[in-house]
Amino acid sequence: MSDILVTASGLSKRFKIYEKPSGRLAEWASMGRVMRHRDFWALRDFSFDVRRGQCIGIIGANGAGKSTLLRILSGTLAASSGSFNINGRLLSLLELGTGFNPNLTGRLNVLHTAELLGYSPAYAREKEQQIEAFADLGEFFDLPLRMYSSGMQVRLGFSMFAALDPEILVVDEALAVGDASFQRKCYRHMEQMVQDKSRAVLLVAHDMISIQKLCSHVIWLDHGRVKLAGEPKPVVEAYMKFMFTGQGPEATSTVIKAGAVLPLPPGEGGGEGQAAHELSAARNTTPAAPHPNPLPEGEGTRKTIPPSGVLQRSTAALTYAGHAAEIVAAWVEDHTGRVTPSASVDQPLTICYAVRFKSPIAHPVFGVRVSTIRGEVLVATNTLMMDHQVASYTAGEVAIVSWPVKPGLAVDEYFITCGISTVESPYEFLVREVDGYRFAVEGRSRSGALCSIVESPVITEGERAS
Repeated sequence: MSDILVTASGLSKRFKIYEKPSGRLAEWASMGRVMRHRDFWALRDFSFDVRRGQCIGIIGANGAGKSTLLRILSGTLAASSGSFNINGRLLSLLELGTGFNPNLTGRLNVLHTAELLGYSPAYAREKEQQIEAFADLGEFFDLPLRMYSSGMQVRLGFSMFAALDPEILVVDEALAVGDASFQRKCYRHMEQMVQDKSRAVLLVAHDMISIQKLCSHVIWLDHGRVKLAGEPKPVVEAYMKFMFTGQGPEATSTVIKAGAVLPLPPGEGGGEGQAAHELSAARNTTPAAPHPNPLPEGEGTRKTIPPSGVLQRSTAALTYAGHAAEIVAAWVEDHTGRVTPSASVDQPLTICYAVRFKSPIAHPVFGVRVSTIRGEVLVATNTLMMDHQVASYTAGEVAIVSWPVKPGLAVDEYFITCGISTVESPYEFLVREVDGYRFAVEGRSRSGALCSIVESPVITEGERAS
């Protein structure tokens, strides 16, 4: 089995630009003796090898040649010169929903499109339920596509590609689709894909955070040529500097070869990443439904579960169901103690969840995590890390855990992960809900980053330099 899945040598693409439609006719009638066009080279002399286990990000301004390259590799556009070879099944997410029939149901569109992509009918049927669960379209999955909104169509398209199993995945700006919960599912699926050492991923995006988070290496295209290639951080920083200041490296003619400019990611063959571990170990994907709340108020605790305002489970949730405990409700309180689905950007908040124990547990460990749609973790701690000893619980007892969070989260939507383990085995969860609940921070944005400073700076007069 070859490690090199994609090879390109001297790829170039020329488009003819005509000032008037009649120019094309004039050239045709003169059999090429009359020239009425100018050449536009969308891609010039592009060469690279992509190996199994790599995720290559391709960045650049609009018109730099990114999509042209992916369309050539996907076979939807012919190169003007050069050659390439694809060694494995390639799946392309260039335009989600391309080829869908508006008169067919979502289910039939999935089955027919999978067959058009070369998958057998049996394989398409095997993946049908997984696609239906990921898309989470409810009864619309069996209704004609013409009744779908544009957002529902891209959910269906991404869900279909997410369930298929290519060796080479080509993605062009297809991650930020649907609502916040669905976007979180898309990002988490991509994290799993890029951590799979058996495949290669080519990713085009203008989102530099995603590029740095997902990619092992980055290629910067400028006017169809490679300007810079290498590890994500320095390439992205050079690109951002160029975009803001116009200063940057000269275009390079480097041939990007596997094992040279783009070596295999560090740690190949070494353990699973967090996203892959979570997806492989999760016992079920939790549906979009609120937790039942059968607990009598005040049972086993001084605090009660609010009668209304508890957060519904996110459709992005992954649940590790256990037999020793269950999370029965989660909610957010603002600085006044009011239960709310959104907090103010300049005020503290409290994340709360209620746990019912099904078996006696000695000194459980309660944990919490807050992450963004892209999966950046902003808060991650537990009672063991904070040297907070928790009492023991008997079967039937309830604990309500309240985590105070100081102001600092930027205006955005966030996901809460709740988990309970034990002191003896802090990484073996009794129950855990990954990205289980969603809340928002609202107000006037005071930051362009993930975190915000809510206080004004102190400005003093400095001494004059001598």
